[in-house]
Amino acid sequence: MNAAGLSILILAVIGIGWLILSLAAKERARARAREQFAAERGWTYTRGGKPGRLYLIEGLEGGAPWTLEAFQGGKRKATLTVWRCSDPPMTEGVVFIGSKAMAAMLKNPLGSKIIRWGLQVAGGDDDVSRTLTRLMDGYQEVETGDPEFAAVFAVLATDPGQASKLLNGDTRRAMLEWDQVHKIGRASQGPLGATWSDAGLSLTWGSGALESPEDVSAFLGLAQRLRSSIKSGW
Repeated sequence: MNAAGLSILILAVIGIGWLILSLAAKERARARAREQFAAERGWTYTRGGKPGRLYLIEGLEGGAPWTLEAFQGGKRKATLTVWRCSDPPMTEGVVFIGSKAMAAMLKNPLGSKIIRWGLQVAGGDDDVSRTLTRLMDGYQEVETGDPEFAAVFAVLATDPGQASKLLNGDTRRAMLEWDQVHKIGRASQGPLGATWSDAGLSLTWGSGALESPEDVSAFLGLAQRLRSSIKSGW
């Protein structure tokens, strides 16, 4: 290798190293910002702790504990952010709000078989597995009367009357706003999903681990709006 080629190689290695260090520094700064954001609100912030998990935030809302977990993805976990709160639980049944593609899989006989098989392979003994299985055992598709919402989200419920408690007009608009703001440049539709069952309420963002305090705050606000819809008796 001549001197010019060696110089180019050295510069390339230096450039790659600088990029890696720069990205790592940015993530440390984002982690500090998230931790400070959580601490200012009296919440607990934990980095990592599980394979693929970026962070865990734990807090209380009206005396009910909730968790927010963000995963960077990998062999055992998708890249996603999920909020869970055991309160309020549904006495019985399931309400699912999610992408039309996911709903199509649940409604399709072959698709539901594939999902059931996947849950069995994965163990099928957690809240998500039990909720999906119960939903596939018997549901109705719920019409919201909102064409804009229906263009992005599907609603399936074992009891359609329960779905109305989640989906008042303000909640539908909030979900659409989140989807529209965070889907810029994305081809997929409806990566936002909500599930209400006897395990409580969950809200999932399937297009990434939320990293900035602003996005985390907005997501938590949407989750609490859903919870408030149920608690207010809509």
